[in-house]
Amino acid sequence: MSQLATREFWVSDGVDDAVRKAKLTLKKLGDLTAVVPGQHMVGSVRFGVQHVTLKIAWRSEEVETKLDKMVSEGVAIKPTKALGTMLVMEGSVEGGNDLALRSAFERFEEAYLHFDRTDFQPDRWGVLPITMIGIVVMIILLGVLLGFKTNVFKATPVPSPSASADAAGNNQ
Repeated sequence: MSQLATREFWVSDGVDDAVRKAKLTLKKLGDLTAVVPGQHMVGSVRFGVQHVTLKIAWRSEEVETKLDKMVSEGVAIKPTKALGTMLVMEGSVEGGNDLALRSAFERFEEAYLHFDRTDFQPDRWGVLPITMIGIVVMIILLGVLLGFKTNVFKATPVPSPSASADAAGNNQ
């Protein structure tokens, strides 16, 4: 069963710059799998062992910024308009949970906002490596415990050849 979610993310960049940055951001986080020029791009972002598919569409949008008063002068200001781009992200994950989708959206937004910082490394997994190691160790321990509980690891007794010969000789 696939879970879907949609999220909008407004950026102050023009459409061309926003699309370029979104493509590079998807490549940094995971994979950029398809681009339909002028419409959308598709990529995948990992969350632990799950893959979240992100489809990102864009549109130019004006946002009205409202300032009632200038604090320093006490003068009323007319609302101004800022031109930017709305990135509409649609995420889907097979058999996953809401946490995987939220993490993918948040990590994409964070990586996009820190696009120009050379020292920023995006979180490609969404889960701390120590958490993944802990999960794997717990699964292995659980398997071993269940194996001992169900006698999987106990050897099946095999009769020795001398015992078989003695049993055959005593019957005659």
